[in-house]
This record gives sequence, structure tokens and C-alpha cells, in this order.
Amino acid sequence: MTKEKLCLFMEAAVYLLDLHAIPWLEKALPHVEELAAVKKENEALKKENRAYQKEVIQLQKQMIEKQEEQINSVKATVQTELKSFSSAVTSTMKTEMKSVSKSCASAVAPKKIAAAVQKVADQDERSKNVIVYGLKEEKDEDLQNRVELILEDLGENPVVRSCSRVGMKSDATRPVKFSLANSDHVRQVLRKTKSLRTKEGYDSVYVCPDRSLEERRAYKKLVEELMKKRTTETDKVHFIRNNKIVSSERDSASRNTDNT
Repeated sequence: MTKEKLCLFMEAAVYLLDLHAIPWLEKALPHVEELAAVKKENEALKKENRAYQKEVIQLQKQMIEKQEEQINSVKATVQTELKSFSSAVTSTMKTEMKSVSKSCASAVAPKKIAAAVQKVADQDERSKNVIVYGLKEEKDEDLQNRVELILEDLGENPVVRSCSRVGMKSDATRPVKFSLANSDHVRQVLRKTKSLRTKEGYDSVYVCPDRSLEERRAYKKLVEELMKKRTTETDKVHFIRNNKIVSSERDSASRNTDNT
């Protein structure tokens, strides 16, 4: 093929491309761009889906960890309560057994043991109770709601298992007894009861643990002794701590958290 024929062939090929191929390519180009956009959007969706899956997995992991934490907390509480109850039963049983052994009254021993077990059971049950004095009685009162409001004002939110007025209805305001899930919750509530004195509407309300008859008598005697000291030794501040009267100089009164 000569140079002239090759040039003619190339011109003809370029002409045909201009006539047919280029218009077809121009028509196809928008579709190609659209496909590219779809592909890009698809990649973005895949990336977003992976991020969502990662977030779901993270949330599931957090939920599992939270559940494990709650389970461990419940286990710890149960173990603590069982250990405390077991220790109390063991200690009381030992004391009662020694007393029975010394008296050589074998016939009375079972009764004393039963009484000791009952005493420990009563102590365990009372340790979960709180008594509220001075809470005015209202007609058709929602007592549980009133107790929960007191707890809320103390910054606590334990589950109240039961609550009721104690004693026969009379002109005097009857105390309220309510029960919580365990003694730890009771101790936490009692630690904060002093803060009620600074809140409106609680001037005459007094919150204390559920004491036995013997404990109430001993505490009453302790309060009487406290009042006497406050009258005779006015240069000091007197208060009850751990069932004992403690006296301190007035400049240290702000550090005493159990002032009665």
C-alpha cells in the first residue's frame, strides 16, 4: 500500500468515527457519569452501613457489660447479706449455747435456741425498716407516695417494699414504718436524715431506725441523759454517736455529723 492510499484510508476512518462513533459516545457519556455517581453513592452507603454496624456492636457490648455489672452487684449484695445474717446467727447461737450449757437446763435449751434464732431473724428484718415520726396523717393518704417523696428529698431512690402506719388510730399522729430491699439502703437513708431539718415542711419530722422495745428504752434513757448534759454543761456540745453520748468543744461542733 502506498503512502497516498494509507492517507486516504486514515481520512476515511476518521470520517466514519466522526459520523458514527463520536455521536454514540456523546450519548453514552451521561449514562457513564450516572453509573459513576451511583457507584459513588453505593460506596458511601456501604461505608455508612459499616459505621452503623460498628455502632450497634459497640452498644451491644456496652449493654452486656452493664448487665454483667448489675449481676455482679446483685451477687455481691446477696453474698454480703447472707454473710451478715450467718455471722449474726452464729454469734448469737454461740452466746445462747454457752448460757444454756452453764445453766445445765437441757430441757430449756431448745427453747432458748429457738428464741435466739427468732431474735436474729427479727433483728435482720428490722435492719431493713425505717421509722418516720411526725408525718401528719391525711384522709385517704397515699402513704407510699409520701414516703417516696421523703426519700427523693434525701436524694435517694430505693425501692419501697411496703409501708404502713404503726399502732391504733387516735388523736396522736401515728409513726410510719416502711421497708427497703436491704439494710445497706437503710443505712444510706439514715446517713442523710439530718438534711431534712433544713428543708421546708420537715420541722417536726424525725426519721430513725426500727428499734426493738429494749433498744427504744435504752435510747430513751440515752436521750434523757443527753438533755441533762445539755442543761448542766452548756459550755460544750453534746450529741449521740454509736449509742453513746459524746461531748466536744463548741468550735468543733460543725464536724459532728450525728448531733441529736
